[in-house]
Amino acid sequence: MRYLILFVLFVSSCDPGSKDGVEHYYLKKTEHRPDSHWSYEGATGPEHWGALSPGYSLAANGKRQSPINIDTSLVVEEAQPELIFRYRAKKKPDFINNGHSVQHEQENDGSEIEVGGKHYRLEQFHIHTPSEHTIDGQHFPLELHMVHKAADGEIAVLAIFYKEGNSSQALKYIADVQVPSEKGEEAVMHQSIRLNELIPDKPHYYSYSGSFTTPPCTEGVRWFILKQALEADGMILSKMADMLKGNNRPVQDLNGRTVYRE
Repeated sequence: MRYLILFVLFVSSCDPGSKDGVEHYYLKKTEHRPDSHWSYEGATGPEHWGALSPGYSLAANGKRQSPINIDTSLVVEEAQPELIFRYRAKKKPDFINNGHSVQHEQENDGSEIEVGGKHYRLEQFHIHTPSEHTIDGQHFPLELHMVHKAADGEIAVLAIFYKEGNSSQALKYIADVQVPSEKGEEAVMHQSIRLNELIPDKPHYYSYSGSFTTPPCTEGVRWFILKQALEADGMILSKMADMLKGNNRPVQDLNGRTVYRE
């Protein structure tokens, strides 16, 4: 519960509406109730999301759903625009347990990414354990989603995998923070961290067109899946998994979409 910390650092970001015109409640800055209760198991689990509310119909009928499995033998190698990060040097993140993940709502401090000349403001970040996307059918212990929004409403999500190893200095700063384990609880980190330390040295990526991975599963999301996994202490990964209890949506059909890589 308290060790979710390290991932919170990563998060930062969004209030997005999507190109398809449906705003995801995760991105709203004000209190908002989802159309219908959903979860990751049982009668309200992922296989039933599409039937829980008319607003969730894309979860069952959408053709550009996320997450996906990235089959590296089928990925198309093609020149891709550089990912340029402009994250503010330091911040003390605050987190909230929203009942489905632990997330941080980013204030508008100028933090952004630029892709092919288009700017996306960092809006929020949240964590999934195990990873939602898979590479050649294999999960990672944790996947961090940094959600960004462009001026025209387009959403870009940066996905960063974590594997067991040595935690970065930024993560160590958070090791003692007590991250909220109950829905509605909030916590503030007392140590400043550098957001750029949460990004791999070589941010090469896979990209594809998908959706949010939680109801209403809005499509029109631009995904950037970083190839290089970062490392986190095994004990912290284990405690994160215990706290989040499997908050990953199963991979969805590709439905003819192309996944690109540099």
